[in-house]
Amino acid sequence: MVKLDDNQYKDLSDKSYSVDEKAHGKKAVGKTFILSKGYKYKVVCKYDDKRNGFQGLAVAPIVHGKVDYNNVQIAIAGTNAQDNHDLITDASKIKEARDVADKDSITKKIISDYGDDSYQDGNSQFNSADRFYTRVQDKLQAQGKKDGKNYTIKHGTGYSLGGSLMIYLAAEHHFPITTFSSADPRDRLNSKQLTFINNHPEMFRDYYHQGDWISDWQDTAHLGKTFVVREFESKTPPN
Repeated sequence: MVKLDDNQYKDLSDKSYSVDEKAHGKKAVGKTFILSKGYKYKVVCKYDDKRNGFQGLAVAPIVHGKVDYNNVQIAIAGTNAQDNHDLITDASKIKEARDVADKDSITKKIISDYGDDSYQDGNSQFNSADRFYTRVQDKLQAQGKKDGKNYTIKHGTGYSLGGSLMIYLAAEHHFPITTFSSADPRDRLNSKQLTFINNHPEMFRDYYHQGDWISDWQDTAHLGKTFVVREFESKTPPN
């Protein structure tokens, strides 16, 4: 079994942006890419929801020249600053952004129609995350029937908004994840999901930067197993 380290999960998280059809075309499925340490992966499923900006990717390692469906990883893209749909979702998820948006009636209406508030209407990225999970599982079940095996998602990763969506999925479907600077998902989690996270913190690893207004909710929440890290680009010496 191929086991990735947390740096490779971050690398995989970055690859999820390649699902964007506007930037990379429609042929994401079937593509291969190499993570650090030379691990080769093939895209086996993707979901790009143009209505709200959601982008998800499922990959399987190539072992001895064959796709290993027994070790499928999923990744969800974070906020794309060039995508208004992503910005709308962020504006409905992050308190500081929501406080600003609520002051403008037009922006508030857009967020209501397409942001996280639209979950009940099936329009939010959390709905898309549900559909993405189902699509991947359907793919794995179909492949499992061919191979006479039972394939499931083994791990998930995501950055920022993608991390929030991944925490939501993992809390519902009980698979381990590694996220980076996750936005706060707690208003989308029910009591059963929160209880599962609190009972299995080792399955929910989140790296975040103190002072990052998107992810510093973890300073007090400590949801899952959290790790405080410094910006890679930072040149400021430690205190």
